[in-house]
This record gives sequence, structure tokens and C-alpha cells, in this order.
Amino acid sequence: MKINDIINESKDTLKLPNIDVGDEVKVGKFKNRKAEVTGFDKDEHGQPVLKTTKGDQKLFKPRVSKLEPEQVNEISVDHRTTKDDFSPYDLDEFIGQTEHVTTINGHEIHLMDDDAPEEYIWLVGDDAGEGFAGYLSFSKGAYAGNDFYKSNVFFAPELQGKGLAVPLYVYAIKSSGITLVSDKTQTRGSKTVWAKLAQQPGIHVYGWNINKYLELSRAGKNTDEAFFHWDPNTDLDDEVYVDTEADAEDYRNVRMRAAQYQQDLDDGKISKQEHDQLMKQLSSYQTAKNDQNIHGTDIRLVATAR
Repeated sequence: MKINDIINESKDTLKLPNIDVGDEVKVGKFKNRKAEVTGFDKDEHGQPVLKTTKGDQKLFKPRVSKLEPEQVNEISVDHRTTKDDFSPYDLDEFIGQTEHVTTINGHEIHLMDDDAPEEYIWLVGDDAGEGFAGYLSFSKGAYAGNDFYKSNVFFAPELQGKGLAVPLYVYAIKSSGITLVSDKTQTRGSKTVWAKLAQQPGIHVYGWNINKYLELSRAGKNTDEAFFHWDPNTDLDDEVYVDTEADAEDYRNVRMRAAQYQQDLDDGKISKQEHDQLMKQLSSYQTAKNDQNIHGTDIRLVATAR
């Protein structure tokens, strides 16, 4: 059936064909897995959902506004969520909706059956083989006017320390063929992953100076100069990283020292002139640190398959 066959004569209304229990549909990321319709439902946004032998399948990729309830409360993404706020039980909803694509270090790796190119989700099977205990997701984002992907990863304690993160990243980058860009800030764990990625055969990691890229782009010049070779064994961390964990500790120490100087002044241990001089030194240090961080957030790491 062609699209013209399901549009009425006025071409102003789309008339969908009847879908009955027992009909065959094709699901999965590549729409090549046959499934049988077993029933129908609606999601929380009022959109039609087909219940099939391969799990629930949303009928429409876009959300049709007229089908939404009159009041829809959507929850924004909370970037403050930490690993402790997430558990393997939150991954149970994906059971039956994935495709086994490979095995890494004895753990099955599944790809979420979703044809949305804005996000890829790989899930790591648990030790019992009954569900999932970790995931790696690549979500599309915009950087300097270009579309790239950023990552988010979670491993339950049972998976940590088993050397799964780097080979999973390597497989994900190679199999998806996408370009991965680091966040503007890095934790110690993510710094380790990026450093190891740079040593992996078939993966190319390089630096990207976003401000320089924008300046060259706006001037109509070649932007290649904004990209540079990065070697984690020789290049300084400060060139590409803003370590949020170290910074938080550093800022706490600054506040403690400032409070101590004030206490010493109140107790008569130092003069007002000495206090002001010490506070001036702290302020200069803080300014230099902020300037360094501003420079660091201009630099991202980029990973692609060779």
C-alpha cells in the first residue's frame, strides 16, 4: 500500500489502514524483525501503542498533539542525578525490547530497539542473565552549530572493575559510526575512559578548541586548525579537562581558609592589614582558577572510528 492510497481525495487528512490483532508488523532498529499484534494501548501522552509479541511498539514516531491529554506534565532532565540515584531495577522496563548484538567479557550486550537517531542505548546483561545491570547511551547534542553525540553510562557494583567500560565504548563507536564528544567537565572516571580510548586500535581521539573553531568559521576560514592531536601520556590535563571533583574540593579549601582568616582576625591573632593581604591572595588564586576553567571548557575531546 502506497502513501497515496491512504490519503483521501482532499489530501488534507491522513486515513490510516485498519490494524487488527494478529496483523504482522516489523520492529527493531532496522525494522527487520517480524512481530504479531496482540492488542492495543495508549502511552502517558495519549499516543497509540501496539502490543506485540516483541513488546510494546509506539505507532507514531512524532507525538500527535491532538491525541495528548488536556494537561500533560513533563519532567525535565535532571543533570544533577548521580549514580547513587539509579539502580539496575530501573532497567527492567527494557527487558524484551532489545536486540542482542554482541558479548563483551562474558556479558551480553543488547541494543535498545528504537529507530530514533537522536539516541542509542546499549544495555549490559547482569550476572544471572535475567536482566540488565548497566547501560551506555549516546544522545545527540549540538556543539558549535554541529550535531554530535555525548555519552552517559551507569554500571551496577557487580559490573564495576570488570573492564567493561572501554570495550563497550569502542564497540558502540565502531558499530554506530557516530562522532562522540566529551562534556565540558570531566570526572576522574571519565578522564580514565577517554585516555584509554585514545590507545584503542580503530579509535581516533583528538582535541577540539570550540572557541577557535567558531572564530575561524565566522571568518569563513578553514577550521582544521581548531582540531589538534591529543596524547594523554604527554599532554597536560589542564589543556582538555575541567575536573569538577578536584575543583569542588579546591573551592571548599578556599572557603575554609577565608573563614579561618576571619576567625583569626576576630581573635586578634592577625591584624586587619594582614587579613586583607591574605584575602587578596585568595581572591587572586580564585580568579586564576576561574580563568583556567573557562579556558578548559573551550576544549572538548572527540572520538571517532578510524
